[in-house]
Formats: sequence, structure tokens, C-alpha cells
Amino acid sequence: MRRVLVMLAVAAIAVTAACSKEETPAGGATSGERTLRFAVIPKALDIPVFNYARIGAERTAKELGNVQIEWRAPETADQLRQKEILESFITQRVDGIAISALNGDFLTDTINRAVDAGIPVVTWDSDAPRSKRMAFYGVDDLASGRIMGEQAITLLNGKGKVAVITSVGATNLQRRLEGLREALKAAPGIEIVEEYDIKEDAVRCAEIIATGSRRYPDLGAWLSVGGWPVFTRNALAGVDPSRTKVI
Repeated sequence: MRRVLVMLAVAAIAVTAACSKEETPAGGATSGERTLRFAVIPKALDIPVFNYARIGAERTAKELGNVQIEWRAPETADQLRQKEILESFITQRVDGIAISALNGDFLTDTINRAVDAGIPVVTWDSDAPRSKRMAFYGVDDLASGRIMGEQAITLLNGKGKVAVITSVGATNLQRRLEGLREALKAAPGIEIVEEYDIKEDAVRCAEIIATGSRRYPDLGAWLSVGGWPVFTRNALAGVDPSRTKVI
């Protein structure tokens, strides 16, 4: 899904950048013949799922022929560092920017500055909805959260304790959490015992699950609004699947 989103985002900013910057230089050649530099900024380099996005972006750039992808992000989730990277691409006056925002509100002013400077910006995966970004490419996160909650109700037969893993600040994860809470209201027999802020740090995932499983030995399910349990080695080593579900 992330690969598809970035392919769409790259194609969108390619069209916008080419149209907004088209001009005829002295030799009569148009700017469409030059190479367009697009910055693609995921949340962090150590989140494996974003590797698929890079494949999609680079593949689409190759198909377009005149696009160069500048793939850059913080080594680990760091919203200040992500903002610095975004600012550096504004200074370089790249032709377009696609960013998955660690914290949309924190990046809003910087995104607006890029747009005011004539650089098309799209968000993907995680939005900055209050910014001037051209478009957001992503799933319906509220609906995703609702589906997760509905599945939890079914698997737990409407009763039991659950713990939630999220990352505070990211718009997409907040929306999924809202959808999850909304769905669980239909099952008063299900109790959310704790919500853990993983801070987009996959390394902490195994630690959180191990600690939470010891604290709540009768836990019915772990509900993760992000893919950390899937992409973290041995994250579920301490979970007994016959007793505790992971959704």
C-alpha cells in the first residue's frame, strides 16, 4: 500500500512541478527536458515498511524518465530532524516534496513555507491536514481503526482486556486510534487497560509487549495501530497465541 501511495504522490508532483516551472530558455528547449528533483521523506529510515515506498518511488521515477528521487529521513523517528530535512530541501529548491509526517501540526508552518516558495508538497501515509499541502495520499485511517476494533470484538467474543500500541503525534495513527475506540464502545465488556506510546521506535516494541504481558497476565489482545509487531524481530516471543490475540 505504501508503495502505491508514493507512486501516486511522485506522479502527482511530477505533473504539478512540470506545469508550474515550465519555461522556454534561450536554446528553445523546454524545462520538461531537464531532470526534476523530488524529495521523498518517510518518517524514519529504521522503519522497514517504508522500504516498499522507496521501491515504488524509484520505480515510478524511472518510468517517468526525467525524475530523480532524493530519499532522506531521520535515522530514527525524530520530528525535529525531519523538520530540518524538510527545510534543507526547501533551501535546495527541489522541484517537489512528498512527506510522511511524524507530526503534522509540527510540520505545518514548514510545509506552508515550501508551498509559498513554489514547491509542490504532497503528504502520504501520514498527513498534515492543516497545511497548504497539495494532496494527501493514504488510506481511510478512521475506517481502518474501526475495522480493527470490530475484529477485536469478534475474536474476543465481546469481552476481555486489551492493550493498545500507538505513536502519539502522527495524524494517521491518531485517526486509527479514534476509530478503534469508537468501535470498542459497542462492546462494554472489553476494557482498554493501557495505551502505549511507542514513539515510532520499533526497537521498543518487544519491550513494551513483554512488559505489558507481565503486567496484565490475563490480557485478551494486543491492538497495534501501526505495523511494529510485524517488523520487529521477536516482538511476539512472549505472547501465548492461545491466550492473547495480536491484531
